[in-house]
Amino acid sequence: MRKSFLFIAAAFVFLTSVALAQYNPYDSGYYGQTGQDNEPYSPNGQPIIYVFFNNEPCDSCLEAIQNIEQSYNNNGWQGQYNFSMINYEEEEAAGNYANVDNYNLYQPLSIVLQDVNENGLKTKFLKIPYDENFNPYTYQEVFMTEVSTFFTDYDDPYAPY
Repeated sequence: MRKSFLFIAAAFVFLTSVALAQYNPYDSGYYGQTGQDNEPYSPNGQPIIYVFFNNEPCDSCLEAIQNIEQSYNNNGWQGQYNFSMINYEEEEAAGNYANVDNYNLYQPLSIVLQDVNENGLKTKFLKIPYDENFNPYTYQEVFMTEVSTFFTDYDDPYAPY
């Protein structure tokens, strides 16, 4: 009896840890996976923070966008990262599907951290989706943490530096 209990407990712990290790709430990858490889980006070679939104109703999205913009301005990131707010629904209406396809945009608000190499070409990215049920201030904290770690994670063996 005791052996079967230990076996069941060990199996439960193992399966739980495997399931947790596979859960990742963010989309990330390298730009060339879903779009044109090495798309030209910027002559100054600075990474970019994209704020993608659409016209769907979202009660807390405006506050979240304001918090993100405030974080960008208050942390002195203007000289380190470019910042761009894009209504991707209007881009789609104009026939430009590149951002929607490359970053798999479908929610009312998503932040994309796009890294750029020394030649000004897009490389890896991280998408931080926003759920309308999120607290805008918690989302701001997640955003600040991700910016602080994503653009400086040079230990990533797959990063094309």
